[in-house]
Amino acid sequence: MAGITREKFIELLNKDLGLEYTACVQYTQHQGVLKGAMYQSIQKELIIHAQEELAHATILASQIDYLAAKQAEELNLYHLAQQLRTILAVEQEHAMDLEQALGE
Repeated sequence: MAGITREKFIELLNKDLGLEYTACVQYTQHQGVLKGAMYQSIQKELIIHAQEELAHATILASQIDYLAAKQAEELNLYHLAQQLRTILAVEQEHAMDLEQALGE
């Protein structure tokens, strides 16, 4: 366990779990305030993202997980490290989807 203690790891995981819940609420709130046909594609994307964030939170809550793959591997939690890589890939996709939907 070089570099990180189990207690610190759990603390960081709980912080990230809170961030997943926050993202879920924010995506839900944002899609609810957008009005007009021109925003329909963005609304749909935000709903999808909110559902994905909730799925991430569910994964984290069931294992009390989420930090970074390197720290998970330091703790020999290889399955968690793989799940984290999957979550991070989806997070990157969210950013790209929103940039595209907003025309950036």
